[in-house]
Amino acid sequence: YDRIFSRYAAKHGKERWGDKTPFHTWHVDDMARVFPDAVFIAIVRHPGGCVGSNMSRWGQTIRHATDHYRRYNMEIARVAAEHGDRFAVVRYEDLVLQPEPVLRELLDWLGEEWSPSVLEHHAVQGRRGGKRKVEGRSMVDDPIDVSRISKWTKRMNERQRAILRRRLGRLGRFYGYEVDDPAALNPLREGALIASGAHIDARIESFPEL
Repeated sequence: YDRIFSRYAAKHGKERWGDKTPFHTWHVDDMARVFPDAVFIAIVRHPGGCVGSNMSRWGQTIRHATDHYRRYNMEIARVAAEHGDRFAVVRYEDLVLQPEPVLRELLDWLGEEWSPSVLEHHAVQGRRGGKRKVEGRSMVDDPIDVSRISKWTKRMNERQRAILRRRLGRLGRFYGYEVDDPAALNPLREGALIASGAHIDARIESFPEL
């Protein structure tokens, strides 16, 4: 598996490779064992954003979608705490609203040099040709769309919001979100935009009921 990805990285003049899929959430412990040099980055999102997306894209009910969010984000907290400094948590909203500060911090954590090309993914990927569609309705040459942060608020009715608030309000606060205000982003870590697994582990003590 490593050789397949290493050959692909070398073909593009790169020294490291990465693989992204939400299903990896359930295999972090095994991946950490198989790849002892690996580090892990989790991207979390406002509960309303994830739930609204799953309801519209996959036709899930509000209860199914909230269960899905809870399972994945509880597991992210667990594996982050378990793997400490090998794990970083980034919020989708911070990445979209402040891409340069977040990516500078993340590249520094990874031990990689800064490159302005990371802010031009739509141009870089567009020049490569090949498959344009990434996932869902996203295209490789799409620029960042900040409107996606609050899009869910326009398609969720008050009954659904009440369920969201009741079922995910506290878990949302664990990640610095306020369910009723997608613009409210409380820091996961003072003075920083990414949080290591050690910081997530420390937050767990303040949310024992989770």
